[in-house]
Amino acid sequence: MKNCILLRLRDAGIILVSYLALTLLLTWPLAANFATTLPDGSDGWQHLWGLWWMKRAIVDLHTNPYFTPYIFYPKGVSLLLHPLEPFNGLISIPFQVAGLGLPFIYNLLVVVSFVFSGYGVYLLVRYLTGVRVAAFVAGLTYSFSPYHFAHLLGQLNLASFQWLPFYVLALLKSWPINNMGSIEIGALGSATRPAKQGLWAAVAGVWLAINCYTEWTYGVILGLFTVGLVGGHVIGIVRNGSGDRVGGELRRSLRGSLLRLALLIGVWLALVAPLLVPMIVEARSATYIQATEYELELFSADLTDAFMPSAFHPFWKELYEGLNTTHYMGRHPAERVVFVGYSVLTLSVIALWRGRKRREVQLWAWSALGAWLLSLGPYLQVWGQSGFWGMHIPMPYKLLADLPLLSIMRVPSRFMVMAMLALAVMVGYALAASWTGRLFRNKMRTSLLAGGLIVAEFIALPFPLMQRPYDVAFYREIANEPGKFAVLDLPIAPVAAYMGYATVHGKPIVSGYLSRQPPDPFVNDTPVLRYLLNSTNADDPIGEEAARSGLNELRQANVRYVVVHWWVLYGDAKTTMRIKLDRLFPNIDSYTTPEGDFTVYQLGP
Repeated sequence: MKNCILLRLRDAGIILVSYLALTLLLTWPLAANFATTLPDGSDGWQHLWGLWWMKRAIVDLHTNPYFTPYIFYPKGVSLLLHPLEPFNGLISIPFQVAGLGLPFIYNLLVVVSFVFSGYGVYLLVRYLTGVRVAAFVAGLTYSFSPYHFAHLLGQLNLASFQWLPFYVLALLKSWPINNMGSIEIGALGSATRPAKQGLWAAVAGVWLAINCYTEWTYGVILGLFTVGLVGGHVIGIVRNGSGDRVGGELRRSLRGSLLRLALLIGVWLALVAPLLVPMIVEARSATYIQATEYELELFSADLTDAFMPSAFHPFWKELYEGLNTTHYMGRHPAERVVFVGYSVLTLSVIALWRGRKRREVQLWAWSALGAWLLSLGPYLQVWGQSGFWGMHIPMPYKLLADLPLLSIMRVPSRFMVMAMLALAVMVGYALAASWTGRLFRNKMRTSLLAGGLIVAEFIALPFPLMQRPYDVAFYREIANEPGKFAVLDLPIAPVAAYMGYATVHGKPIVSGYLSRQPPDPFVNDTPVLRYLLNSTNADDPIGEEAARSGLNELRQANVRYVVVHWWVLYGDAKTTMRIKLDRLFPNIDSYTTPEGDFTVYQLGP
């Protein structure tokens, strides 16, 4: 028994270290800048702030982290509809308490997402096939997919998809797919198997909650997968039980399956209800959170996207520069890069052909196809065109778009995470067949070659990093100033970098940047702030009132510093901002950094 445990630990250690080495290599030069910067993508600053705020709220302030007065000052704002990713935040707290820097912790979570994505699929495919090498290649297929690299561009919540395979593994141990819909009299008559399956259903409920507390979108996707899997079991039981010779077995099978489902849902609800209920209540009244038709079209995958090589691949980068004016116009790489890989598709076809009569292979093939179809959004788009013969062609997502939670999920292309998980399993089946059959002679060489081809298609080197520093000396200086006061960053706009700066100075800021921008009463109701908006002309009549009382309004609100970030402004906007500032603060000394990046006005002591 002891030797068995040691062997399992050694196996786990080898696999984890292997995925770690691949992560450090395939995300280079992140490892060389681990403590100083983040993967590129401005949204990273808001997730960095989220880690900081979780620690500040729980450890320092002992308050509910889902409301913060540190942004959208002075009213504060609810974070219920913002991807705060509390599970990552809780993981980060011990490291923050230990004094590690936020960039280091953020990048540590990035590494965790790669290593455990691979390891989770490894465990899943090893359970399904029993072939370790096939499971390893399946793990790297999922972990190092273009979808993962794309969501490193500032979307830590979406890059953290490592817990999906752990949920699926627990789910399959409760509802085994190799006997879907069968009624096993001997097994059902024993007390051990139903109890063990019930335990795995409870474990699945825990994993589903962890996924929700990392990214609610993934919770919804896994929920749909669960409906399909359990629904297939129930339908199969009813169909196969119609001619069953033992009268009570059909009822016992159905009852057992439904009881396990109730247990899974019960455990999940017990863990997420304290957050889910207020989220639903707020979502019903927050009109700004609902996905618009424009957003659904913009953030749906194009029919061609799954077959277009990754824009991060060093060989294809120049090609995509020429596509910016056609198919890729206005679409962020984090949402449009969903390439699945030709080697992955080839191996999946092999797996489907060889296992076409096996229910478990069919399940994964249908899961991949279904997830891909849902990623295409409500209407078909082909090479940027959404209208054909004067009409829009509806897709399956159209049937789900108005359902609770899905109605606020504005990015259908994220269903590709489930497609990649299913395709990774298909890769595992194909390679496992080479070890158990005669399809390939040199089995190890075949598996390693397949893994090499997949990595070669998915490679994203060098991975882009943020170039703008956020740990600015001025912000470190005001961090040490005593008292409570706020900072106004200009221009007033949803600029994620302001959130990064806020983690340095630790003071509340006017406005802020969330995944969905709520109305800001302080900005809307304060003339001086409305005048400072980019949308307000320098000669707007409101400028007279702002010049007369604006300085006092900001001082009364305890805004001590106004920081103008010139790098955010372009063209005439810079000239307009200078005119406004000269009009509002004619007698206030200012300080401009030697680089000219920002100018500081100190309004109070």
